[in-house]
Amino acid sequence: MISLFYAFVLAVWIIIIGMLVQLWYFVSIRPPFRSSYLRRVYTYRVLWQYGVITDADYGLVLAVYTVLIMVLLSQVFHGASIANPISRLMGPLDTIHDDAMIGLLQAHIRHFVLLTREHAQAVLRLEQVNSQLKSKMDSMQAEYDLMTGLYQDQMRTLEERDARVAYLEGKLNESGRRYSTSNAATTMAPPYSAPAGQSLFSDLPFGSGEN
Repeated sequence: MISLFYAFVLAVWIIIIGMLVQLWYFVSIRPPFRSSYLRRVYTYRVLWQYGVITDADYGLVLAVYTVLIMVLLSQVFHGASIANPISRLMGPLDTIHDDAMIGLLQAHIRHFVLLTREHAQAVLRLEQVNSQLKSKMDSMQAEYDLMTGLYQDQMRTLEERDARVAYLEGKLNESGRRYSTSNAATTMAPPYSAPAGQSLFSDLPFGSGEN
């Protein structure tokens, strides 16, 4: 409101001064004219004197000029009315702009540093988790290899035991059938896994006398 009032007052004063200047030109100027502006003013004077341009037309032109000047001055005063209180409270506008830019830059730097630190911590946590998982996988692989070796040893032991049992059963059956020496069956080959002490067996006592 204050800026509009100041704009209106200045516009009125400018219009009054312009009217006084125009009136002075209307009264004082006489041809010949060295300036096109003076020639134009004299033409307006002649047209106004002879009624071609009426007072209403002249007043309308002055009103349009007044409104234009008021708009221009209101824009100037409106900007000043906003900038001046801020300048009185916080200092010049350039300083405020520089301080704001410095604050934004510092905030950006802090945010960047925070993101970098969080990224480094996240990478460190992931590396620790990866190391733990790798150690667990190595431990599980070692346990698997151990259990596989134990299972293979157990299966080999069972196979050797079965081979020994089959060999002993064959020997017992061979001794108990009382084959003659002429048509006696060939001797069963000892298993490959039997110890040297168990690869040869002596005849049973009850079978040696009959042969």
